[in-house]
Amino acid sequence: MDALNKYGMSGDTSHCVQLLNSFIHHGPNGKHFVMVFEILGVNFLEIIKRYNYQGVPMPLARRLARQCLIGLDYMHRMCKIIHTDFKPENVVVCLKDSEVAEIAKTGQLTTTKMFQQSDAIKKLNMKIAGTLQTPKDLSLKEQTESATSLFASEFDTEGMTAK
Repeated sequence: MDALNKYGMSGDTSHCVQLLNSFIHHGPNGKHFVMVFEILGVNFLEIIKRYNYQGVPMPLARRLARQCLIGLDYMHRMCKIIHTDFKPENVVVCLKDSEVAEIAKTGQLTTTKMFQQSDAIKKLNMKIAGTLQTPKDLSLKEQTESATSLFASEFDTEGMTAK
């Protein structure tokens, strides 16, 4: 950390993901090394798709490119690491503090375009995540039927597959 402070950088200004923890999971398919990172948003490819592959606006592209270059410089100078797989799928955007707080409170981020269309999706996803506040007098079966009918009435569920 002293080396970072010497150059006026911190973990927050390095534009590199922060490893919070790691552990080995012993499961039915063997041992797996699990790394826990901070909560992050979409990757650059998703941003490119939102602009229909027609190019990201120049001010946004400049800002993102600058941050990527700062991150690469930090990894090279401070960590002595060379990133060998730099592509849009491997660069992610950080969430705002308010978005992280929303995830902590509700178990999901509901400020995206997907959730602006209907409260039905919000309620169903909060129910699945176990964060939906429901009246104590409803049985679990009634709550499930209510959420299912709310979802089915809003959208055509024909051909949908759960994965």
